[in-house]
Amino acid sequence: MITGYPTIEIAVEVMKRGGYDYITKPLQLEDVRIKVERALHIKNLEKSLKKLSGIAWAILISIPLWLILGIILGKIWRNSLP
Repeated sequence: MITGYPTIEIAVEVMKRGGYDYITKPLQLEDVRIKVERALHIKNLEKSLKKLSGIAWAILISIPLWLILGIILGKIWRNSLP
């Protein structure tokens, strides 16, 4: 968000609505560049975190299944021994 009237209330409202930052007038192109890069970096981190969270849940769910399968196969193998 770009504003000519920066206040703490505006900053809080911007963040509540999902903004990453806000820029005050007059615009400084270097400031805009830095804030856009920061927002893109945060977005990429959020995407990576979501992917890692999905992988973690898949591992947590699959471990008990592999343990159960191992127990079943172990019993079958033991019962098949002479």
